Amino acid sequence: MGRLWQTLILSQWDPLLAQLPVESMVHAHQSDYYQAINLSTKNTDSAPFVEFMLGVVLETINATPQVAPQVRVLIEFMKSQSGAMSREELQNALALSDRKSFRERYLKPALDAGLIEMTIPDKPNSRLQQYRLTAQAQQLAGALPH
Repeated sequence: MGRLWQTLILSQWDPLLAQLPVESMVHAHQSDYYQAINLSTKNTDSAPFVEFMLGVVLETINATPQVAPQVRVLIEFMKSQSGAMSREELQNALALSDRKSFRERYLKPALDAGLIEMTIPDKPNSRLQQYRLTAQAQQLAGALPH
């Protein structure tokens, strides 16, 4: 319940903060989270908990990749699909006709940011090449800034 309130308060303060994955942040630092709560309770002072949460929020913001709108469109589409897709399938699904532009503005930046990966990395130009979301992109569900 407390994390729900945190999300609500953060999002009211700044709508961009509504995208923070509070549950994931806490899970990644679970023992420190409970230690901060216990210390705050013991000292009847919320400062240790507030400092902990501010540190985790800052860490999350710094770790969240800044992505171009085109990459966001690509990632959001791929999240709605299951499995890997070819360049042609992705390009057609996004109704984009220019192959070179698609590569330069969508695929390459998403690959460089580590948000998608090739299914055949040692043969990048293979006609069988497909692309899939990385574990990093999966964890960032909803955390990409708009």
